[in-house]
Amino acid sequence: MDASDLGVCGVWHTQKLYFAMQWNQEELQRIERFKGGTDASFNINYRELLGAYFSVVLWSAAWARVYGKDAHIRLVIDNTSAVSWTHTRNTKHEEAQHALRVMGLLEAVNHAYTSSEHIAGSENGWADLGSRSWGSENSVLRFKSICTDYNQVEVPKAWRSPSEAWSRLSSGSPSAGIAKINTGVIGTSGNIGAP
Repeated sequence: MDASDLGVCGVWHTQKLYFAMQWNQEELQRIERFKGGTDASFNINYRELLGAYFSVVLWSAAWARVYGKDAHIRLVIDNTSAVSWTHTRNTKHEEAQHALRVMGLLEAVNHAYTSSEHIAGSENGWADLGSRSWGSENSVLRFKSICTDYNQVEVPKAWRSPSEAWSRLSSGSPSAGIAKINTGVIGTSGNIGAP
């Protein structure tokens, strides 16, 4: 998985699935505030963690089906802070902590557990291209050329904000919220190829 100033991308190569999500206007404004030094909440460490978060949201139920109950999945991330946060399930970044809580809850419910390892950015070409595919027409074409036989999976809007997802899942009766966890059928949502 990889994140940039343009979007975030993650890939499950063995199943030929990926997500590539462009930041919306609010998120782009948060990136600009981060760059201007007025708001550190949407920093690159958090954006990189969102790649892991979206992977768990989209695929944790399928991991147990594909790899067996209590499957252990290794997330490969090119950001050392995101790697550390997923290992310890702890950070002082409030929104990142919400993402980690949702990830832990989904992993427990779906009987699939994650750990992470660092990959050098230079070795993370597939996801890097996906997270930057909105930068130019050439970027889109390069990304489309490598994912022609992959299916794109759409990140459900209800899960886009980890803080809102955590609030929903932990308000009042979490067991009712957990019972309603549904991220869609794997491989059937989203467009084929890059947007």
